[in-house]
Order: sequence, then C-alpha cells, then structure tokens
Amino acid sequence: MVDHSATLIREEIEARHLRVHPRAQRAMSKTHLAKLTTTLDLDALGELQAVRYPVNGEYATWVIDGQHRLQAVLDNGLGEWPFPVAIHADVKDDARAAALFLKLNDRLHVAPWDQFKNELYAKEPTAIGCSLVA
Repeated sequence: MVDHSATLIREEIEARHLRVHPRAQRAMSKTHLAKLTTTLDLDALGELQAVRYPVNGEYATWVIDGQHRLQAVLDNGLGEWPFPVAIHADVKDDARAAALFLKLNDRLHVAPWDQFKNELYAKEPTAIGCSLVA
C-alpha cells in the first residue's frame, strides 16, 4: 500500500465546513456517536484525516477518519470548532480514498460489509473477484 505520510497538509478547519466522505467510510454507529456526544471532551478529539477533491460534483474536504468525532461536535452545536485536519493531498479519487480508509482503520473493527465495500472502491483484486462470482 502507498505511504501517504509524505503528502500531508495540516490545517485547522471549522467542523461545519467538513464533509464525511460518502463512500470511503463506515456506517455511523449510533451507540458510539451517543457516547461521544454525551462525554464530549474537546481537548481529546485529536486530528481528523481527510482528502480534498470533488465528490458527486462537490469540491470539499472529505473526512476519511473521524466522522463520529465530527458528528459529536456538530450535535453539540459547535460547528465553529476548529478541528486539526491532516489532508492527504495525493488522494484525488474514490479508489485511493477507500484504500486510505482501510489503512487508517486497521486498529478498530470494521464491519465486514464496510470492509468489502471499501476494498471494492480501492480495486482490491480479491474483492473484485468476489463481486464477479456473486
């Protein structure tokens, strides 16, 4: 897998200006979100991982890792909160965004469907083969 660390751009971006990537992401966990929303600690949110390119005709900063933290901040009415964001500048399409999602989310459990879906977007040969069989 490609090392994306050499092409990071770090910015602070208000929560309300960030978007969750519609494809390179997992399903929102209502339980995890509820816990984060009720125990929100702004000092412990950390850096979000994102990409920046047009998706479905909208050019935006798309969150690849941190959607629950972002939503918890928004749910607490803190849209102006300046998040530290690491933008992976070399990622300019959904396939590379999905590959980045898989790389960033290898520590926590990713549901099988979300794993498979992102492997398809990343054009992983095994996932493509499985989709052809079905």
